[in-house]
Amino acid sequence: SDSIGANSSTTCQNCSAGTYSPSSGATSSADCRPCRKGGFCAEESDEPHDCPSGRFQNETGETACFDCPAGAYCEQRAAAPLPCAAGTFNDQTQASACATCTDGKYCPVGATAEQTCSNEVCGTNLYRSGVCTTTSDGYTCHACSNRLCGTGSYRAGDCSGTNNGYTCQA
Repeated sequence: SDSIGANSSTTCQNCSAGTYSPSSGATSSADCRPCRKGGFCAEESDEPHDCPSGRFQNETGETACFDCPAGAYCEQRAAAPLPCAAGTFNDQTQASACATCTDGKYCPVGATAEQTCSNEVCGTNLYRSGVCTTTSDGYTCHACSNRLCGTGSYRAGDCSGTNNGYTCQA
C-alpha cells in the first residue's frame, strides 16, 4: 500500500515520488524504499515500474527514465545504455536494438551511422593493404620495401596501389 502508518484513508500519506512501499502498514516514511536503477517510481507507487525498451535509468530513487541515445540500445529495465557492437549502428534515440551494417560499409562500436570504407590512395612509395569489413575500415598505408639486391641482380617490379611488388632479378 502507499499509506504510511494510517488508520483511515483520510489520514493516508503517500511515499514521495522516486520511492515506493512494498507492503501495507508502513509506520513512517523510512519504510519507503528508493526506486531501483532500471526503473522509476511515480508518487504513490507500491512497486517500481520497469523502464520500457528504448529507455534507461542509471540512478536510484528516480521518477522517470531517460531516452536511450543514438549509437546505443536499451532493453527493458535497462540501468544504462549499451553501445552498438562493431558491425552494427543506430541513428535513432529510444532504440531497443541496433541495425546490421551493410556490406561495403563499416560500423565501429557505438556507431550512429554506417561509414564508407576509405579506399584510400596512399601516394608515392607507399602501398595499401587490409580489407574493409563491416566492423573495421581496415585499410592502412605502408612504406614500400627498400629492397637492396645483391651483386649481379637488380630490383624490378612496382610498389603502388595495393602492390609491394619489388623483387630482385638476375
